[in-house]
Amino acid sequence: MKKITLILVALVSFAIAKDDKVTKVVENIKGVKDCEVDFASNTAIVVFDDKKLDSKEIIDVLKKKTANKVKIK
Repeated sequence: MKKITLILVALVSFAIAKDDKVTKVVENIKGVKDCEVDFASNTAIVVFDDKKLDSKEIIDVLKKKTANKVKIK
């Protein structure tokens, strides 16, 4: 297992988001065990099986499926 912290830079305000799309998107990636998003600090902590995927894949999915710029902290 590997744990990474991602910095999320929203292109739209988190305040107008109706749900926690980041968490839903990340938790649906095969190999991700947990995702905790902290909107106050604009970060997400992701725990995943590094034998099944790597951090770049998680970032790529987030960039594709959300309105966030993402990088590893």
